[in-house]
Amino acid sequence: MDNHWQYIYYRIYNEDGALPVKNPVGSDSILGRIIAHSVTPPHNVRNIRHRIAVEEQLPYRYKPDVYLDRDRDGSPAQDVCRVSLSGDSYPGASPESAIGLIISGARR
Repeated sequence: MDNHWQYIYYRIYNEDGALPVKNPVGSDSILGRIIAHSVTPPHNVRNIRHRIAVEEQLPYRYKPDVYLDRDRDGSPAQDVCRVSLSGDSYPGASPESAIGLIISGARR
């Protein structure tokens, strides 16, 4: 059995900048992660956002926009967009490729 966990790294933002996460990775208070296998199928943006929202205890009224790739056109990903969580190069596979979630009006 493989003991190597695959994670999805993320950062949460509001209009003022990055927000601290509930369970930070190391000493980086604005970087969070979830275990990739904790995302229920189908692996799409909606289910990834839901899993992060549960981990972060975000109120249901917040529906963050999800940004999978900072180098793209700057548009949030659509809920139905499928995300492959296999291999080593999926969105959020490393802290450097962390998924961005932007919540309008959120404060921590």
